[in-house]
Amino acid sequence: MDREFTTYIDHGCVLDRQGYPLYPNGSTTFVRCPGNEYHNFGAVGFSKKSSNGTNSDKWKNIRICCLGVFRCDQEGCEYSGPPPTGVGKIEEHLANNPKCPGLTGRCPGKVIWDSCLDTQCRFDYHKKTGWGLLRHQDPLAKKDLTETVTKNPKASALQLKIGNATGPGHPSNSVMEPGSSKDGDGGDRFMDVLFEWQLNGFEIISILCKRGHEHFTFQTNWMSQRLLDRGEAGNTLYSGGLISDVTYQFFNSGYLLTTSMYCDDIGRWIPVQLSWIQGLSESYYKVHFSVLFRQFLIPSLLQHERENMARSIVDFSKAQQRGFVAAYMEVFGESDPNEALRKLKGCREHFWQSITRVKRNPAVIMADKQHTLSAGPV
Repeated sequence: MDREFTTYIDHGCVLDRQGYPLYPNGSTTFVRCPGNEYHNFGAVGFSKKSSNGTNSDKWKNIRICCLGVFRCDQEGCEYSGPPPTGVGKIEEHLANNPKCPGLTGRCPGKVIWDSCLDTQCRFDYHKKTGWGLLRHQDPLAKKDLTETVTKNPKASALQLKIGNATGPGHPSNSVMEPGSSKDGDGGDRFMDVLFEWQLNGFEIISILCKRGHEHFTFQTNWMSQRLLDRGEAGNTLYSGGLISDVTYQFFNSGYLLTTSMYCDDIGRWIPVQLSWIQGLSESYYKVHFSVLFRQFLIPSLLQHERENMARSIVDFSKAQQRGFVAAYMEVFGESDPNEALRKLKGCREHFWQSITRVKRNPAVIMADKQHTLSAGPV
């Protein structure tokens, strides 16, 4: 929660003296972290009606819609007032043909109602922690969303955002599009466009040039959100395991280490963290996994949730296994390497690849013994 949302005060907001947007505008988002007190949180300055959304044991959601304003029908009169909030009270009041109270009651005009259909906001409360979130819906963004949904009405929210592997959606640009493998200028072109990627949302979340630890670790905001996203069913975190693997030929110098998670909505594996590493020793894997695990050290994740998120599948590289264990022990304060090793899962395909490599090496396995490996593990 505290990674997915950050406070953003858009133009045109009116703030109280605590910095809370009493009159939110545009795409304003306001996060109330546990322990922080904002006297007006949950309130808005305009006349409103509210409705309760999801109200479970963990969450409470309230949606607020603006009721508009009463004003005078005479040009030049500056009277404005809040309409009544009760059901049917606005119509009941207007049925009496009310006189404008402006100019201390001397205005000859009548009161009319300017309704407001676009101003909406939502409050989310996490009952256990006190975490709260205000989101104000941008009318222009709402219009764009309506047009997108109309073009592809059967797509889910995630499919609309990044496309569907088999459907008619139009997927967004790949995170690798700024510079494909070698791209005519050699694999090191990646380094030349490094800062351009940062400006375009491909953020560098870790970088080090120390010998034996040279790496650049990248992640987009969307990757971070997907990694820590909670499902609608039971508000649970992803539990399908993470796969980490090395691409050896992507760069002329160095290697691409990718950690991915499976997305049920689109039926494909998606990257959640990418690292350029200089070598393949334990220290390089350790720094990649350390950066990954530190993303789980946030107040909204319980201890058992952090441990479950750390479950990974790696290949049968001993250096990668040792790097995983070292990172787990360092980040989570685990003193038993066997406990860290239990979080590590093996991949059958990588296992068979290892057997194939060994089987083809006559210095290790004699030709007349190769058939013993063909039957598989016992």
